[in-house]
Amino acid sequence: EAVRVIARVRPFNSREVAIHSKSLEGKPAWEQYGIRSVVEFTGNTCSVLDPEKDWAERQRFAFDGCLWSIPEAIQPSRNPFASQETLFNEFGKPMLEQAWKGFNTCFLAYGQTGSGKTFSMMGQPIDTPTEAADPGLIPRLCQALFEQIEVAKVAAEADRNYVRSYKVTIQYLEIYNEAIKDLLWSQSELPTATQAKINPENLKLRGGIAGTKVFVEYLTSI
Repeated sequence: EAVRVIARVRPFNSREVAIHSKSLEGKPAWEQYGIRSVVEFTGNTCSVLDPEKDWAERQRFAFDGCLWSIPEAIQPSRNPFASQETLFNEFGKPMLEQAWKGFNTCFLAYGQTGSGKTFSMMGQPIDTPTEAADPGLIPRLCQALFEQIEVAKVAAEADRNYVRSYKVTIQYLEIYNEAIKDLLWSQSELPTATQAKINPENLKLRGGIAGTKVFVEYLTSI
């Protein structure tokens, strides 16, 4: 229960669709086929298929959850379609509940470049001229956290003998090619002279010796 591992399959991107279409050019009708993922989900089981052997199962893995995010019109699955809301309801809410109880929680998105990690975590937070808002885990968790704080504050105010305060601190960083980048650097309150000496796109990891905690030096907190 302490650690849960989930797998999510993202929709095909425009490049993958173009490559598939290109591969079918000049082929007769009986050799035409729709684009297809090499994995299939059944419940919490992920099957890796071999397209060279008539899509026979090559490997099988078990997870705590398998989220299918390819639209049914493109490729149906035994599992229901999983939206950003599905991801949050099934895995984000339980994590927030544990954090509210005082436990440290962490959500780690792991996968190769282009696998959909950023979309799962951030999504499309706001409406744009070309895309409707479809926020990921981080925006949904932040919104739910502050909503929960407001509910608790209202309950506390109803009890005049009960006082409670809340403090939320946020840090936001990116680790890419072993470099630590401060994504909130523009909000830094460090003195200008100190900022001039720091590269916010390559901060240093400190601590971890003789029981000291590990931290990112000069990382912005707001």
